[in-house]
Amino acid sequence: VQTRCGAQALVVGEDFRFGRDRSGDCATLRELARAIGITVTVLSPVRHAGESISSSGVRAALGAGEVALAATLLGRPQRLIGTVVRGDGRGRQLGFPTANMGERANQEPAPGVYAAWAEIDGHRVPAALNVGHLPTLGSDRPLTVEAHMIGWSADIYGRPLALDLIARVRAEQRFASVEALVK
Repeated sequence: VQTRCGAQALVVGEDFRFGRDRSGDCATLRELARAIGITVTVLSPVRHAGESISSSGVRAALGAGEVALAATLLGRPQRLIGTVVRGDGRGRQLGFPTANMGERANQEPAPGVYAAWAEIDGHRVPAALNVGHLPTLGSDRPLTVEAHMIGWSADIYGRPLALDLIARVRAEQRFASVEALVK
């Protein structure tokens, strides 16, 4: 039996489970893999502050807006990847043009304002990133991810954009008016 992807080895954590009701474990995987000539390496957990690092821990940190903790757990900043889409054009009207990111490939953090690095067209620039529902501009708006790329002013609609999340500046908030938001 040959694997479809031509795998020769698998690397899993010691708590790896698979199959119906997660009934398969590392020992089962080793037996199955050995039968088709694949080696299995089982790694001990990597720890931070006495806790095992896990994808669920990273997701929880992001869900709480703790992007610095997520970066520590990942060993790199969380990166949002998407394509620049047209928004309302309101940021430009207010003097802070933003690149609106369409569907994202990775998990967004909790709504709020973040410091980030943006990568676009081979350039890396600092960005002020807003993730949220734009409560000052109206209710029931879908979640948006928009980056004001500091020192950048090119037309980038339809281009791929990557945003590396560095730090949370504040939670999302509703301002009394658009003028208060700008201020």
